Amino acid sequence: MEARELRIGNYVKGITTEYAKIIEISNEDIRGLYQSSGSAIGCTWTMGKGIQPIELTDDWLIKFGFEDDSLPERYADMGPVNCIKFGRLSLSFQDGKYYPVRKYDNIQHIAYGIGLEYVHQLQNLYFALTGEELTLIA
Repeated sequence: MEARELRIGNYVKGITTEYAKIIEISNEDIRGLYQSSGSAIGCTWTMGKGIQPIELTDDWLIKFGFEDDSLPERYADMGPVNCIKFGRLSLSFQDGKYYPVRKYDNIQHIAYGIGLEYVHQLQNLYFALTGEELTLIA
C-alpha cells in the first residue's frame, strides 16, 4: 500500500491493530489512532511500512450507515442486483468488488468502471463526490 492512496481520516490496519484512523501523513511517517479499552492509542508507520488496507465488506458499509437498496423482485430477469446505499451513493457488489451505480426509474446500472476493494477507496470516493468525510456511526 502506498501513502499516495491515503488521506487524513482514512481507516487502515496495521500488524497489531484491527483498524486505525490516519491523523497525519508526512514524508517519513504515517500516524494513526486506534481504540483499545476505551482509550485512543497512537501508532506510527515509518515510511508506511506495515500499513495495510482494510477489505471493504458489508459489515464496514453498515458501520458507515449504508442500507439495503436492492432491486425489486420484478427485475429478477436481470439477475441478482444487490445494492447498498448511503445518501445518494449506491454500491453494487459484483465480482468481489463494490461498484458505484446510478438509478433510473428504480433500475440500477453500473456507472463507474473501477470497483472498490478497500475501505480507504470508498472514503476517498465519497469525499471526492460530496466534499464530506465518510465516518463511522457511533
